[in-house]
Amino acid sequence: MPDLALPNNIGQSVAIEHKDGSRRYYTVIDEIVYIVPDSPNRVLCAQRLRYRKTNITQIRFCYYLADEVGWVLVQHTACIPEPDFQAIVREAIQRGWIEL
Repeated sequence: MPDLALPNNIGQSVAIEHKDGSRRYYTVIDEIVYIVPDSPNRVLCAQRLRYRKTNITQIRFCYYLADEVGWVLVQHTACIPEPDFQAIVREAIQRGWIEL
């Protein structure tokens, strides 16, 4: 695998399809990219998304795999509204799951 620049989606538009088939459009306003130490061709990302219609922000987790050509989005998981994400992180800290 050649040296590839890490994925950078800041400023990009993303469409998320919902169960009813509708699509909502977001802008990636920030992104944390973490290279998996034992698998350097795989990166985990936390993306901060802003919903275009209401400016509500959410956190989305996804990962990319690198091949000979570039990085490919493999999977993304649930988008979590920021207040809910903050509550989950606070609870994880209280339970000792995360140490700051």
